[in-house]
Amino acid sequence: MNPADEPYRPDRTPLVPPGQMDCHVRDMTATFSAEVTLAAAQEKLAEFNQWIPIDGDPESPLGHLVETNSTGPLRLGYGAWRDLLLGCQFTNGRDELITAGGRTVKNVAGYDLTKFMVGQGGVFGRLVTITTRTYKLPAAALLATFPPELALVGKLIPSPCRPQWMLLKPDALYCGYLGDQPTLDYHRATLGELGQTALESRSLQADAEFRQQLLRGQDPTIASPTIASAGH
Repeated sequence: MNPADEPYRPDRTPLVPPGQMDCHVRDMTATFSAEVTLAAAQEKLAEFNQWIPIDGDPESPLGHLVETNSTGPLRLGYGAWRDLLLGCQFTNGRDELITAGGRTVKNVAGYDLTKFMVGQGGVFGRLVTITTRTYKLPAAALLATFPPELALVGKLIPSPCRPQWMLLKPDALYCGYLGDQPTLDYHRATLGELGQTALESRSLQADAEFRQQLLRGQDPTIASPTIASAGH
């Protein structure tokens, strides 16, 4: 048979082996096996001064976080999984490997099947690999604490002091700022005009732990050793 006459057979090979990752540093994208944990992905990307701006249990596999659409406060500044994902591979009910999307930001004509896999809980398929955009790793974080006034939310969101994350609790409005040092210096200089009750510099790890405490309903004012040592 002439090779040109053979029926088309799609590639059934995962883009990366189980437990592995492929960082496309110049494109600021990365492909991960769905088994890779969020902590492992962040550690690898940090080698290239990049990260995935997503909240979630650091020890959870990325595939699980996508399938459950597990996001957190950072979606205010960076979006959620539907905004970050560029492509994925998953197995369907026939155990066939389906590839959707790709490595570039604009790669879809028609229905974006990648977005369909976000939050579907494994009902329509099990993720094998994901390809996501990455961002430059912020230098540090800044936490501004305001009185628990809902009117402040409407004032901050459209302003130059829009935070990357925000949580309104009965006792306080917490606003987090992440970026390079000049950006954080700007926010430090201008936030004073808005009447915050506290302003604290902290590491990215301490900021992430603080958000996790808030989401779990724990009291973040009872600082863990990591958070307590993060200010400068």
